[in-house]
Amino acid sequence: MSSVPVPTIAHHWLLPKPPSQMHLLDAVGQLGVLLLVGVTGMELKFDLVKRRGATAMRVSLAGLILPLVLGVGTGLLLPASLLPDDTDPTVFALFLGMAARR
Repeated sequence: MSSVPVPTIAHHWLLPKPPSQMHLLDAVGQLGVLLLVGVTGMELKFDLVKRRGATAMRVSLAGLILPLVLGVGTGLLLPASLLPDDTDPTVFALFLGMAARR
């Protein structure tokens, strides 16, 4: 085995040498995401979506609303000693709720 670590070899092989060309790597990544979404859309069975649409909608809404409510609730229940200085507790609670959704 060589004494050069594998991440160093992968870094030089995968990433462009000039930092100004990093946008090319981003473009290739975006193209990969676009192809993945396209293939997923081609494999979608619309009859299944029609049959299970209401269930999917409820699960989706619960996945959005539940973390938001729990995050805001946690932010409102935090003691003032844990909040950053000069921070409005309501704004902090809303921020925490949005962060919990991600």
